[in-house]
Amino acid sequence: DNRFGELSSLAQSVQSDLEKVTLSLCESLRIATNADNLALAGGVALNSVMNGKIRQQSGFKKVFVPSAPGDEGIALGCALYGLQRWREKHNQSAKLSTHLHTAQPTASTTPATPASAIAMPFVHESFSAYQGRHQPAVEIDIALLDADPWIDIETFASEEALLADAVHSIATGKVVAWFQGRSEFGQRALGARSILADPRNVTLRGLINEKVKEREWYRPLAPSVLDEYVGEWFVELKNGENASPYMSLT
Repeated sequence: DNRFGELSSLAQSVQSDLEKVTLSLCESLRIATNADNLALAGGVALNSVMNGKIRQQSGFKKVFVPSAPGDEGIALGCALYGLQRWREKHNQSAKLSTHLHTAQPTASTTPATPASAIAMPFVHESFSAYQGRHQPAVEIDIALLDADPWIDIETFASEEALLADAVHSIATGKVVAWFQGRSEFGQRALGARSILADPRNVTLRGLINEKVKEREWYRPLAPSVLDEYVGEWFVELKNGENASPYMSLT
């Protein structure tokens, strides 16, 4: 775009160099570890274009980027690290207890707890990105009443009716603000606090950037596509094989 001038060439060069360096590092890591899976973190892992190149060209079978790979994700990392240290500590205790349990108790000793009796935490479910606050209905009602002079409030009889109206609004070129459940943990809007619009309408990006987000005109918006249809919209991707639940890979 001529509004960028030389800056666009500089940005393209930086992006290209970043992709080359990270791809080289990832390929070396795969060879050194012989691992099939790769997890990325750090602020640079928000570069979805780079992440997509890594998934396609690094040789790893699966590439995972958490919902909050930047500094705010440190809290999650600290929690997982603490859990791991806890498990290591109790594993060591379990080994010692098992050893002591083989000895006959005397007047000065008591039977040790067998290893099988020590409860060990384990995460059985996938991590949810929806770790933010859940607004009670009363708070939502108050917010709507405060905005009543500027908006028209319509109540739908069912969720199906609400969804049908939202789909019709998007299909006819309107912008929908979607609010439900807990907010997302991370930079991406994943359906809990999202601005929705038809990506086929080329004028909507400018409208959303200027009027809704009030930011630079060139800022991108993330497309959201069901995994089973991704091959119909993206080159070199196959349906059902490119899940990116946190909008971190393109």
